Amino acid sequence: MATNNFKAFALDPNANVTPQADWEALPTLLSGFTSGKASSAQVNKALRQSLFIASTLAEFVSTTLNTDILDDDDINGFMSKLTSALQLNSPGRLINIQTITTSGTYTKTLGAKHALIRAVGGGAGGGGVPATSSTTQSTAKGGESGAYIEAYVDLSSVTSLSAIIGAGGVGAIAGSNSGTSGGTTSLGSLISCPGGEPGIGGNTSAASFVSSDRASNKAPMSTGMVLVSTPTSLPNLGRVANPSAPTVGGTGGSNPLGVGGGCWRRRTRNSNKSHQCNRVW
Repeated sequence: MATNNFKAFALDPNANVTPQADWEALPTLLSGFTSGKASSAQVNKALRQSLFIASTLAEFVSTTLNTDILDDDDINGFMSKLTSALQLNSPGRLINIQTITTSGTYTKTLGAKHALIRAVGGGAGGGGVPATSSTTQSTAKGGESGAYIEAYVDLSSVTSLSAIIGAGGVGAIAGSNSGTSGGTTSLGSLISCPGGEPGIGGNTSAASFVSSDRASNKAPMSTGMVLVSTPTSLPNLGRVANPSAPTVGGTGGSNPLGVGGGCWRRRTRNSNKSHQCNRVW
């Protein structure tokens, strides 16, 4: 059993202490004991009130942490123990919010036991569109959004973790090139959110672009409780219209943090007009 050196004083019902009503009426409460002889009952009352609180607080810390509380003049040591005891008896407190926007190191907030983590992978860039003939138009597909997750994790064995923020992909400016993929966002081995796949380059076919199912491209979790998890989201598919109608490009993929960006791209050529390329993002 842990030891507590701080003991209560004069707790016997018949102890020689000034009655509470008399104590509250004493001028001594304001001035303290001055010259002359102090009443033993008054001194005992002052000691009992202070030691009653001190011994109770020390016992709380000793019992909570199962550690010795010694009369050793180590104020900083007792403050550390008191802080730990209060934290253990206050579960579910929100003690800090950290927002990480650049890659670096996550350092756990002192006293943190669990964390609610929200993370998203980088969105991908959209594809470009090739030049067209006088009778055809072309379009491209937007990029996927990154995977998104909210998870409740145990931090009891964590001091710091490597935090990687997945960069967004780059869209193709022109031609039939694809954009680039979004980067993976991760927090140590706790969470890894894949980035989106890039939009493929455009063509002049009348068929819509076909994409594979991405439902399995979620952020994997080996520990913790997953609250929300969405895979990399497919963008809206670009469509090839007839030469007299505008071409509609696919918007980027969406996730719980927002909708994908819109894109309208058109390339035309005919004998009366020069080459045009219009973009609205």
